[in-house]
Amino acid sequence: MNKLFVLSGASCVGKSTILQRLVSERYCSLAPKYSTRKPRNGLYDDILYKDKLNRDCDIIYNMYNISYGIRTKDIKNKLRENSQGIIISDVKAIKKIISIFGDDMKIICVMLLKRCIEDFVNIMFLRDGIKCNNKTRGTIMAISKALTFAYDGDNKNDIERLNGKFKEFIEKCYKKDLFISFWERYNSIVNSHETFEKNRDIFKYVIYNDNADDAYHKCVEIVKGGEV
Repeated sequence: MNKLFVLSGASCVGKSTILQRLVSERYCSLAPKYSTRKPRNGLYDDILYKDKLNRDCDIIYNMYNISYGIRTKDIKNKLRENSQGIIISDVKAIKKIISIFGDDMKIICVMLLKRCIEDFVNIMFLRDGIKCNNKTRGTIMAISKALTFAYDGDNKNDIERLNGKFKEFIEKCYKKDLFISFWERYNSIVNSHETFEKNRDIFKYVIYNDNADDAYHKCVEIVKGGEV
């Protein structure tokens, strides 16, 4: 029986990469999802761009200063043909999806054991096309590395001090709207473990994506009906 597979998790943990491989290797098709976010140039994207979401989207939610919309009737129609894959990280939207699809879906939470702030910054700068001078970028990467160590050691004083510097330098590189999105995404990744624990009841499947190939193959096992 065809199912809806929902990949969830913080920003920049590898959800899009996993979904791209699942679709390219025909384990599922890309379920339609609409967004006011413009497509990522040259990068895999899971959304269909709209400048305004229509009222016929029965699920609309906001994340990272961006609106997303889902028409569940479209997904139901496509499930008649084959399984569908979609990325949804908003907890309220996931709960609504569960109420509609029930046993016809699986929710897979993608996480990182280690929160690497340097990797997050590099991914975000690439996605957003951010270019800054070598001195500024070097400072940002040094602060990012220090933040990674501070979060690893749960050093709250260092985290608070470094976050102030980090925010100051990131604001120099971003326009206001994009900075809001960046900062919300940053908070999603540094708080990802707490968010998972708070919503553990909705995540039956959890994959740690510290090794991309291992994480993908574990996801394939879930999609094929196995347990990991």
